[in-house]
Amino acid sequence: MSWLIKVRPASFRGVPFWVKSTDKTGDHPTIILHEFPFSDEAYPEETGNKSASFSIEAFVCGEDYMDRRDMLEDALRKPGAGSLVHPYRGEMQVKCNGVDVRESADNGGTAMYRLSFVPDSPKQFPISKPDFLFQLTIAAETAMNEAKYFLANALDVSFATRVKTLASNTLNSAIDLIETALYPIAMVAGTIDAFKNLLGQMKADPATLVSNPTKYGDSIASVELALRSKNSAAAVKYFHNGFNKLETLVYKQEENTPVRIAEKAAIDAQRNFLQSIIVASACIAATGSYSTRDDAILAKKTLNKLISTVSTNISMSDNLYQSFRDLSIIVNSYFADVALQLPALQKGVLNYPIPACLAAYKFTGRRDKEEEFIHLNNIKNPLNISGEVRWLN
Repeated sequence: MSWLIKVRPASFRGVPFWVKSTDKTGDHPTIILHEFPFSDEAYPEETGNKSASFSIEAFVCGEDYMDRRDMLEDALRKPGAGSLVHPYRGEMQVKCNGVDVRESADNGGTAMYRLSFVPDSPKQFPISKPDFLFQLTIAAETAMNEAKYFLANALDVSFATRVKTLASNTLNSAIDLIETALYPIAMVAGTIDAFKNLLGQMKADPATLVSNPTKYGDSIASVELALRSKNSAAAVKYFHNGFNKLETLVYKQEENTPVRIAEKAAIDAQRNFLQSIIVASACIAATGSYSTRDDAILAKKTLNKLISTVSTNISMSDNLYQSFRDLSIIVNSYFADVALQLPALQKGVLNYPIPACLAAYKFTGRRDKEEEFIHLNNIKNPLNISGEVRWLN
């Protein structure tokens, strides 16, 4: 396994940042050397391990680097311990005891940091394997944040009143499509009221939202959180359906005037943003349970198709594109790990009718697999089955 697979996206208190290098000091025995007059020998006394500390050369960059800088510095200023995701050593509870920041005209759009942390609790480093579930969640949330930054920079309705009106109508249409496609997920999660209320609030004043892309992005993020109360692998197909429905949000006029160009840009920005949120949400929903290896592999293929489709968008920002490439790598790692722990689905053919108990014994060697055999094959009459059948190996 490549060491790159084990590297985690760095963050502190949930705020992501990029890492250039890291250092660790301490966490080794402290020796006090006792020397005596007129003696050629010394006595080395162990007094326990020296406390560990971590130094990280970090940075945030991009057109919106000031917003990222402020978010990170707010997290660093908070008192008490916080969760640090160290890219090479895993997640740990630490306290920040040093922050140096550098910004310069030579490196415009970048804030460079030298951060120091000390552990607040016993080490929580990964022992046997990476936490792919945690990595996938962080990567998906990073993609959502990048999508919000993209919308804030791409959606501009100030060119003309008709651009704002069209953008508002597009948002209303998108809300209807999202409600239709994702309502089943809200039913499974038990959050139907919250889901409908959030969408209703957005439809009540779409003009304000399209005029304030930051608020627009936060509102959509709130809808996604309402669907996250209960992860379900079955939700992936509903997110896929929602993604496809949003493909209908296209500008159908020729782009031969400045106003029409602005109208098309407003529609494209919303569609691209919403589809990005849908894809990232689907990845989080995919962390539900699976019955077979085949189910997990199918979910992985669906997610890879969605990520590939949304990544081909030529108007996507560099940071958003990179976040989806990172997400794709972690999705493959997560499902490779999940699939190894699941039974494979096997197929066979019964050329003559027999009872389910005998069929289960014939293919699995165990009669106690009868109920599982009936469930997998949707058998209506367990006394008389024939044809193609499936079982778990």
